Amino acid sequence: MSLQDKVAVVSGASRGIGRATALALASRGASVAVVYRHQRDTARAVVDEIRSAGGRAHAFQADVGQADSVRALADVIAARAWPHWILPMPSQRWCRRTWHGGARF
Repeated sequence: MSLQDKVAVVSGASRGIGRATALALASRGASVAVVYRHQRDTARAVVDEIRSAGGRAHAFQADVGQADSVRALADVIAARAWPHWILPMPSQRWCRRTWHGGARF
């Protein structure tokens, strides 16, 4: 399945399952929003790996357990004109309020 013209917003993408998810989605053509909480350098390494393979990726800092942080993340990603999102959930740390608090997902 091609994911061309789609954006995958992957939380926890700087390591482990999140990293593997980001790389797999990029290999299928998705642009990847690599979301990290603290590990900026590791997230940037994932972005570099995706880009070196010909993919498109950007790193974004956000605490996905906080609704305001998720809203700000959504605004930043939307400002990049990435309209079609895929939202895999390797982190499972998303705040329940996020889904009911008006974030644009």
